[in-house]
Amino acid sequence: MKQTLTAMVLIALLSTLVLANERSDVKRVIGNNPVTVSGPALKGTLASLNESFEDPTFPPAGWVKHSPDGGSGWTRLTEGTTPLPGWQGGYASMAPGGGMAAAYCTWTTGGASSNDQWLVTHQITGIQAGDSLTFWMRKFSNLYADNVDVKVSTSDDQIASFSTDLATINFLAADTGWVRYAYSLAAYAGQDIHIAFREHVTDNINDGAAIFLDLVKAGAQAVNVTFRVNAATVPDTMSASSVFQVRGDTAPLTWGGDTGGDLTNVGGDYWEVTLPFNPGTSINYKFFANAEGNASGNGWESNLGGGSNDRQITVGTADTTLPLQYFNTTTGNDQYFVPYAETDSFDVYFRVNVHRLVQFNNFDPATQVMMVKGGTWPGSWGDLTWNTATPSKILAPETGSDNAGQFTYPAENFWSGSRVFHL
Repeated sequence: MKQTLTAMVLIALLSTLVLANERSDVKRVIGNNPVTVSGPALKGTLASLNESFEDPTFPPAGWVKHSPDGGSGWTRLTEGTTPLPGWQGGYASMAPGGGMAAAYCTWTTGGASSNDQWLVTHQITGIQAGDSLTFWMRKFSNLYADNVDVKVSTSDDQIASFSTDLATINFLAADTGWVRYAYSLAAYAGQDIHIAFREHVTDNINDGAAIFLDLVKAGAQAVNVTFRVNAATVPDTMSASSVFQVRGDTAPLTWGGDTGGDLTNVGGDYWEVTLPFNPGTSINYKFFANAEGNASGNGWESNLGGGSNDRQITVGTADTTLPLQYFNTTTGNDQYFVPYAETDSFDVYFRVNVHRLVQFNNFDPATQVMMVKGGTWPGSWGDLTWNTATPSKILAPETGSDNAGQFTYPAENFWSGSRVFHL
């Protein structure tokens, strides 16, 4: 009796596994799909490719998908999706080292009787002799065969331009799981290229599995540079609706409002953005702040010292977080200036808007002073005390910004200064 029960459980388990690898009864929409779908325009050019499809926008910036078979074509699938689209079972697991999403196509995203599904990268400029293409690919279902061609164009991203095969991957029905692939790009040294991933079967009734694509890398591999900026010196009050950007001469930066360097507030006056750049790249950049949220308005910081008047970095070979920088309002400041005298103690920079006090005659800058008091009563705490008013505790009116931008009020409305706290 025990052997009979074991056999019954085994049969049930095998039946479940077979069903999971079988197709669902999903109906395909053929003929109403666009033949070509392009991702957002790429800001500038890139000498590298590093795509893991984490951004919900699909195709990614600069990429394009072609569906000459009339199907919906490649799409984006997130970790944990189950059952897989087009199948009775399956689970969307990601590649080793991948994130939460991958590119995906299957028999239901193809045509009425055959598949011809293209996913094309953005242009990769200036291929070097030592460059290579690497990616991870997964085939699901051990019941259906499939084919993926990796093709190269040295002109544009249109199907007719992909006349060269870099690789041909022929999946047998039994093939499953994630596999890493690597191919040399030495034959294209000195050229600008697009790379296409073309899934195709001539009979998608009897063939055609599910194909995942992730961690696509090519060219000189970019490193991440994190910009950290303190907005305390911006002569206006920044808010969630304000525009605060890094602008520059190297993609994804531009000198306009379309720059890829939109800073995000991470708490208080601190803003950050992390951007990819190629190792060894020299970058000129400056900060732009418009409290009213107008990216096409005024709001440039003042020129820095040095020959170019811009901030400058040379990208290294590893991910880098730059030292904290402040928005500059005085021509000639050093790139990493701080608006107060640093000490080896705990420095606090105070900034007070006295406009309303002056407006309602509660403060006269000509005869009165603005100071900071504090401490542990009745004693003192560093520079601060409750008992006396010495010059070291008096704030000073600010000087005007060299590049006034959107700021139309007198600079003397702001009084500022730093104080030392002893902990």
